[in-house]
Amino acid sequence: GDYCNECADRYTGYPDCVKCGGDKEICCEDSKCTILNQGCTYGICRTLCPKGMVRIGNTDICIDEYEASNNNGKAVSVKGVSPWVNLTKNEAQNACAASGKRLCSSSEWSYACKGPYNHTYPYGNTYEPKRCVDLNAEDKCNNGDGSGVMPTGSRIFCEGGYPSIFDMSGNVWEWILDSDASGCKLMGGSVD
Repeated sequence: GDYCNECADRYTGYPDCVKCGGDKEICCEDSKCTILNQGCTYGICRTLCPKGMVRIGNTDICIDEYEASNNNGKAVSVKGVSPWVNLTKNEAQNACAASGKRLCSSSEWSYACKGPYNHTYPYGNTYEPKRCVDLNAEDKCNNGDGSGVMPTGSRIFCEGGYPSIFDMSGNVWEWILDSDASGCKLMGGSVD
């Protein structure tokens, strides 16, 4: 079978080079896995996240880098565009499905936002005005009608609990899988 040529000098997870192989098998960082579309992540061969998505820690969960935007009825993750607003839960689920994705559960979403340190806010435990798109971010946000929504990724320091995940706090509410039809359990808050 395919084996690692050598373990990288900086790699300390395993003393010997091991077979880079099947799903969830141990592998050397920066080495190849034998299954197409898998990579060595946290020392284990895993399916790579789709473009525009980021792996949440050492899980098999991938989440969009940015709030969803509309690309011909498909939910896509793109920086610098208007987030998709005013969708019902059903419309959000269909938009995700059209892109080969699904809504996050509340526990997945919270885990991504809080990160490995279980922060209160995606960036830490202390609220920082203007760090994310919220009431304090722009004067135009204070009129309470949502007109202060900004393009995705506008606040580069409003990063989630894991690197490369943005917009989890403020800007627009986000549907989650275990939301009910009344809108309960929407996550992330909004601009107003």
